[in-house]
Amino acid sequence: MLPTFIEIISIFRILFSLIFLLFLPGFTISLAIFPIKQNLNFLERMVLSVGLSVCVVPITIFYTNYLFSIPVNFITIFFITLFFITGGLLIFYFRINKN
Repeated sequence: MLPTFIEIISIFRILFSLIFLLFLPGFTISLAIFPIKQNLNFLERMVLSVGLSVCVVPITIFYTNYLFSIPVNFITIFFITLFFITGGLLIFYFRINKN
């Protein structure tokens, strides 16, 4: 039996969510901390990316809810994660282009 369109969409949604939550924030933070390629090899950067994402995103969501009473839902998690991704990329960009 072939999967339906809704099942295919939900599979892509799960994959995108996992990459967006468990990889991208840590990857951009690792780029901001170690901008030069010689500092970390590929495997070290990938492991550090997952570890940083698992540490930073839940703690930030918890403290955002605790300190500012912002409810935890899809939209707040999305924007907090997007904030870390954008912030890491901006720091990386400015560290590379210091001239």
